[in-house]
Amino acid sequence: MPKAGEIRSKSSLVTDLKTLERIMDSFYDVFAKDVNVFTSVVSDLLSMVPVFGYAVSGVSVTQTLSSSEKINYSKAAYETLRTAYRAMANGEANSVSIFQDFVWVYQGKNKQYWKLTGRLTTILD
Repeated sequence: MPKAGEIRSKSSLVTDLKTLERIMDSFYDVFAKDVNVFTSVVSDLLSMVPVFGYAVSGVSVTQTLSSSEKINYSKAAYETLRTAYRAMANGEANSVSIFQDFVWVYQGKNKQYWKLTGRLTTILD
């Protein structure tokens, strides 16, 4: 079992502009239209990678975030992904690795879970 406050990162590799654009558009929808789609956006990214030994879903990692936290995360993610998109479109990168950080929250024996934290980051390949 992880220790309280432990942070782990998950990465998703995107190799085509169409997929990257879809993810970008999804984050845009969160802050421009409907904050309620945030969980499904995070779920889509999580489905691209294996979990780290504990049940991790878009619902479980976003359930304690406020609407403003979701909107702020999405705005920052959109800007980060837009920069990566431009680099791929201009031929400066062939792929992008998208990283999300999660923190283990422990609030007693029956209340422990992974929570989305920090901001989404990318590395261009």
